[in-house]
Amino acid sequence: MKYRKSPAALCDCLSSPITHSDVKIRQQSLDYLRKMAEIALEMNCKILNMWMVQDGYDYLLTTDYNQKRQWLCEYTTILAQEFPSLKFALEYKPKEPRNFSFHARMSDTILAVKETNCPNVGITIDTGHGFAAGENIAESVVLAKRAGNLLYHMHFNDNHGIWDDDMIVASVHSTIYIDLLYWLRKTGYDGFLSMDQYPYREDAVDAISESILWVKRFEEIVKENFAELDELVKLNDAVSTSRFMRKVLFGK
Repeated sequence: MKYRKSPAALCDCLSSPITHSDVKIRQQSLDYLRKMAEIALEMNCKILNMWMVQDGYDYLLTTDYNQKRQWLCEYTTILAQEFPSLKFALEYKPKEPRNFSFHARMSDTILAVKETNCPNVGITIDTGHGFAAGENIAESVVLAKRAGNLLYHMHFNDNHGIWDDDMIVASVHSTIYIDLLYWLRKTGYDGFLSMDQYPYREDAVDAISESILWVKRFEEIVKENFAELDELVKLNDAVSTSRFMRKVLFGK
């Protein structure tokens, strides 16, 4: 796996509502995304990461779920077909700023990708978004693999599971990251690993550096113990897994 080293590797894009009921606003949103795609190509980026931040809803009995998902499919398809040399990675999150997002979890995002029928549309996993969605991120990796190698990009951070706090990796979780990195290796993921954090009260460089060092350490554990991890998964014994984690993290 690779770490994001330069802006040429990936472009991030926060989208305005492409599912808005007003066709003029939908068109403005599409035009904005076209500009982002053009900028990505100028920068020699390979992937445009799209967090469709406003595409969702807040209140019940106010939204035509079917129609809005159809618009989401149509406009994503238009974009992907107009820029066939660029990969579009849909980043999911259960909520914020809307109470319900159309790209909320791995399963519905896979459906959204499949409905476009475009080979250059895939998915970004943000670990914190997955935690907030109640997902097991490693299983989400497997789902993306089974759906046709749809995992294009990874964002790493941490939280307590109730909000997207964008904390330092391993400040809350540990086993989760080893399980995740094991399955990234097992499924043959060869994309970039990016850090997505907002260290409001910490030194930004130090906080990001800590996350990078933690992920690298977890990667080392997976690489050095890959055969043993294979056996643990087959063994399906929680006590044996606990002993392994205690050994690799604390040496006893």
